[in-house]
Amino acid sequence: MKLKAILEKVIVLVFISGLVFAVSKAFFRDVEKSTTNVLGAGAINLLVDNQSSFNGQSRSQSSWAFKDLTSSDLFFNFQNLKPGDYGTDKIGLKVNDSSSWLCVELKLNSDDDGSCQVNELKVDTECSENNDDYFDGELGQQLEFVFWVDDGDGIIQGNEHIILNGQAKDVFNGQPISLADFQTNLLSTAGPLPANQEFYLGQAWCYGHINLDPTSPSGYTCDGFPTDNASQTDDLKGKISFYSTQSQNNSNFVCSKNLFLNNPTTYIMENKPEGSPNTSDGIRGVLKYEPIAPTFNYNFVGVGITGEQCLIYYADDWPGNGLTGKTGFLINRGIPDTNGNLSLTGSQDIGTDLPNPDDQNHPNNTPDNMYGAKIWLIPCGQYNETEHKVNSYSSLWLLDYDEAGYRVNYTRSPPPTGQVVGQQSISIDQLGPEINSQYAYQHNYSQANVNFSYVSPSSQLQGQITATGLKPYATYQTKFTGIPTCINQTNGDDSANEYIGYQGRWTCLNCSASAVNNNRTDAQYEANKALADNDPNKECIAGYLVFDYFTADSNGNASKTIVADNSYHVLRCGGGVCDTSSDSYLTQPDSAHPAVNFCPADKVDGEIERFGCHNMSLDQTSYHLKMSLTEESFHQGNWATVLQGDINFTIN
Repeated sequence: MKLKAILEKVIVLVFISGLVFAVSKAFFRDVEKSTTNVLGAGAINLLVDNQSSFNGQSRSQSSWAFKDLTSSDLFFNFQNLKPGDYGTDKIGLKVNDSSSWLCVELKLNSDDDGSCQVNELKVDTECSENNDDYFDGELGQQLEFVFWVDDGDGIIQGNEHIILNGQAKDVFNGQPISLADFQTNLLSTAGPLPANQEFYLGQAWCYGHINLDPTSPSGYTCDGFPTDNASQTDDLKGKISFYSTQSQNNSNFVCSKNLFLNNPTTYIMENKPEGSPNTSDGIRGVLKYEPIAPTFNYNFVGVGITGEQCLIYYADDWPGNGLTGKTGFLINRGIPDTNGNLSLTGSQDIGTDLPNPDDQNHPNNTPDNMYGAKIWLIPCGQYNETEHKVNSYSSLWLLDYDEAGYRVNYTRSPPPTGQVVGQQSISIDQLGPEINSQYAYQHNYSQANVNFSYVSPSSQLQGQITATGLKPYATYQTKFTGIPTCINQTNGDDSANEYIGYQGRWTCLNCSASAVNNNRTDAQYEANKALADNDPNKECIAGYLVFDYFTADSNGNASKTIVADNSYHVLRCGGGVCDTSSDSYLTQPDSAHPAVNFCPADKVDGEIERFGCHNMSLDQTSYHLKMSLTEESFHQGNWATVLQGDINFTIN
């Protein structure tokens, strides 16, 4: 078997800003980091171009043609910033040598108060110097950014896709954005980006409030009036990271959070048919992980893999130390694609260092240098998830490569003050399957910005959903949808899909009927499951669970805490009473669409499908699902799933 090459290159652009009102200083710099090839030889080269301006004037010192970045290339280097100052960057991206997928991550590292000046203390009475809270500043609220897909002129135009728009603290949310993967392509037509072709992103910032204005030469204006002295001397740090990888033999690549690891350690995994690593049979794995972090953040890629595999922490002695869940446990599981490639990523609080002190491979328990945790990839059928033990050994298992001690050593660090262990945030930004058959009228959801923040693991999934750019006055079902292997062979999970269906409802994914006519009953699902996979009548059925809802205001904005404790059949406008079947409170509040019925936010609740009001709970396990927003029509028209995104969480 020929070893498949999966290549990667990471460009990291780091901005560092210290802003004050009188004599303000801000300096921004970028750093380019290139990793070596993973699992084979080859070449892929991501080049970056930048054309920068400050307050409408071109800045040659932060502009350059396509090149590999060096530490002397400064994206931002501005002195004496004042409220109302603004800047624009047209960022060019070009991958040489091979067609590729491309992701970007915007992440805030700190928003610190710095020092506390007299004028600042008048409006920020909680300002504190030299403490350990790196997120107690206000600059993240007073510096705004907008990122868009640009046509190459560096001007925001009405027909260009806005990727993110808002305060720095919300824009730099650490969530990966798919510029081009097998599910989404914002830069060109569907599929990977062609080699040697130029693509452009626009980036604008404002010390104040950005107003999108098509009459302005730049497509936006900057209003410094909303700022105040609270952000004096504050220090805001963050980074923009681009990740590119070849598309050949990598057809199901999806952008994910754990592609962007901080200073990762690489752990090689090989099968050992004769007791020694076999490096020539095309079966291999590479695990990258962050050695010090509050959560175990990892990215695994394997080639030459067959069947469902479990990535496990194996704690000696044989066949596994099952004393507690911390001395050996399942990390993740998955099924390889048709080429034998398997990709697993995750970020979870595992509650322990690796190795755990009770593991025989802990430094305190072994007399030589053969310490460190063993991370193995083995067939799931040969692992007892309950007892954390393995069955009979197979020579095809992927084990630690070097018996002399090249193993995983991970330190679970405390989170920064002001952050919560397990805090997660996702963007619900993929256009849904019914985007062209919306309720009442067509709305441009490509301009929407929806985020869901939650804690995982936790005993119950709940979190804060914030949204802008939605349909004014519309109510949205929030729902989980399973990912069956019939729709995603690589990352699908039939067990989780079935569980969600029995908690909620079922829908046919490959049927051409309207959304409501694609619904299936438990009996129909079970009859379909019994059909052979090659039966022409077999449908691809996904389970889904409508668990909560929210309503947008007159501007299409919303913010609400939602909880996964209900199984709704549909939403109702019956006075805010759970399990009603009435829609008697519908109104027509939108003057732009005076005939369209909507429901006031305080009059919405749901008609129960199963379990009773607030009596639904999810089993204790890990979930990989789609989280979707579906327009609620209150039986006045179509139910359309308009936005969706991937979500991973654990219930404990």
